Amino acid sequence: MPVHLDISRLDRLVMVVVIGEATGSDFLDLARQFTEADMIHYRKIINITAGVLAMDDAELASVTALLRADPGAPAPARLAVAIAREPHRAHAVRVHVRDGEATPTGPSQGSHVLSSLLDADGLVIVPAGPGELPAGAEVEVLGL
Repeated sequence: MPVHLDISRLDRLVMVVVIGEATGSDFLDLARQFTEADMIHYRKIINITAGVLAMDDAELASVTALLRADPGAPAPARLAVAIAREPHRAHAVRVHVRDGEATPTGPSQGSHVLSSLLDADGLVIVPAGPGELPAGAEVEVLGL
């Protein structure tokens, strides 16, 4: 396949290099891989200087739409564990995301606890209210 892929989960970055001739179906397969690996929202750098795109305008528009996910847009995930809510204010919880599951990076999430940022991929905004967000709840993760 003329499309080569390198993924940096730490930087939430995908680098793609096209060598030779790449078709619309090559890029659609690439987009499928991004989706299956839960990376569609990652930033993407696509280098085609050593390759040729063999696709018409309609295919190019379709591929562009698939690959142009906003890296700053929230990504969906499920909570691995329950997270307590604050009764009167929303708060942000630093999380590590793997395979679509968001896990808090530590038990202490106060603003003074910078060590909880070390393994964080993103933030989950927990709305104010009683009780907790249960494990398995669908949340949106804001990428860091």
